[in-house]
Amino acid sequence: MHLRLRVVHPLAIVLALLLALPQATHAEEAPLATVTWDGGGDGTSWNDPLNWDTDTVPLAGDDVVITLDATFTVDLDINATVNTLTLGAVSGLNTQTLLIPSPRVLTVTSTMTVNSDGAVTWSGGSITGGGTVNNSGTFTLASTISKTLDGGSTFNNLAAGTIIWENGSFFVQSISTVTNAGLVDAQGNNNFDGNGFGPNTFSNSGTFRKSAGTGSTVFIADLTLENTRVMEALSGTIRLTGP
Repeated sequence: MHLRLRVVHPLAIVLALLLALPQATHAEEAPLATVTWDGGGDGTSWNDPLNWDTDTVPLAGDDVVITLDATFTVDLDINATVNTLTLGAVSGLNTQTLLIPSPRVLTVTSTMTVNSDGAVTWSGGSITGGGTVNNSGTFTLASTISKTLDGGSTFNNLAAGTIIWENGSFFVQSISTVTNAGLVDAQGNNNFDGNGFGPNTFSNSGTFRKSAGTGSTVFIADLTLENTRVMEALSGTIRLTGP
């Protein structure tokens, strides 16, 4: 009997072993990161990678933290998608502000938390993604450009939170909800509108106050209004339109 020997190249053995190992998923290869603002670049631009501790701009699905103990403004100068966003410290004398200009889109898939030292100046564009915004700081709706809460998102103005509605229509659409347990200060003559893609809801268990503007703040009929506390007009009128 003749024995036949087969010589196997060492590289073939290594390759076979590698193929036998469990294959890593994409998520395992590139795990989602926590990306924290350090202001090491221009100190303002979201899109400047040197402003983040990883020296990379946050990717879709990352957890973003903007709580540096200083007073500064972060300009959302690109459309951004995040898993979570934490803005502002919970105590201190400094203010950390996020500027959302038109036509920027901020997509939040989980939770956006605005702490007591956090502030948002929302001057246009939209917040979407189906996540939840929890505001304990100051949220200012600025400029005449409309703002939109979209994509089944929820905005909770908590008991410690303030919404200063300076100007521009506020659209709540695509089965989205705004709740208020703090203060909404309407300072102009603008519309609160469900925009026809609903149901969309504004639920007030705090204070909704029209403090300025001699005209009307109007709740459009396609927005469901639920009120259990204070709605008051110190100037002008608050008007509800029928179907």
